Amino acid sequence: MTDFVFLKGDDVTVKLNSEILGGVLKAECVTQNTFINIEQFLTDIPVKRISKKNYEIVLTLNSGSENPLFKSDSISELEFSDNQRTVKYYDCCVKSTESIINAKGAVEYKVKIIAGKREVVLL
Repeated sequence: MTDFVFLKGDDVTVKLNSEILGGVLKAECVTQNTFINIEQFLTDIPVKRISKKNYEIVLTLNSGSENPLFKSDSISELEFSDNQRTVKYYDCCVKSTESIINAKGAVEYKVKIIAGKREVVLL
């Protein structure tokens, strides 16, 4: 999320497939760049480098089994929005889910989501 900053987390709405997702305590969004080198035949001299971006979103939630993230592996759209901008992630899939019992005895859930495309819309 280096292209934009949400100033206050209380004002951010998280939507999953156009439905509001409740119970989100924290969201971490990371842009990952991968490169494929095309090299000259029988040498290690690179001719071209193709880059591709993937996006990883880690959501920390306080609601578990009733959450729609735990029921499906693929998500068509994940959206973060406030009154100034909307960030949409497309072609998403759930990479992993995790349950964490903290020191106070409460259960937190972490869901790692991989997205293929991101779109930022300023309102």
